[in-house]
Parts: sequence; C-alpha cells; structure tokens
Amino acid sequence: SIKYANNEDDVQEEMDDMELLKYGSKGAQVRTLQRLLNAIIDAHLEVDGDYGPATTGAVIDYQSHRGLEHDGICGQETWKKILKGE
Repeated sequence: SIKYANNEDDVQEEMDDMELLKYGSKGAQVRTLQRLLNAIIDAHLEVDGDYGPATTGAVIDYQSHRGLEHDGICGQETWKKILKGE
C-alpha cells in the first residue's frame, strides 16, 4: 500500500531524503519512484530500480499533465507532487 504525505511538513520531510533522479540513476529511490508512478498514473513500469527509457517516459508523461517542466528528470518540484499523490 502506498502512503502519501498528508501535509506540507510531511512532504518537506520526505523530500529532504529524496535525490534528483534521471536517466541512468539506479537504486531504492528509483524503485520508490516507479511504484508511485504505477499507483498514480498506472504507468505499468517494472519496479527494477533502473531509471531507463520507460521510467523517463513515465516521468515526462506525469510532468506534462501536471504543468511541470517535462524534462524526464525527477527533481524537487516533481518529487513534491508525486509524494502528495497528485
């Protein structure tokens, strides 16, 4: 089950731990991102911890539908919306 941040303090606390993720990134935070994108936009990503073309495409899709710069990089503004479950 996915737990989203309930308020701005929770979001900020979560964001303090999050790294900027982009094509080529690997690890646990990428898996978290993939799980959240699957839950929020039904991205059908394999949760493998590899920020490859499919994850980049899902991030661009997410960003473009939420008024964010759609560059495929999961930085502060993208993380903020994702962590809220928006």
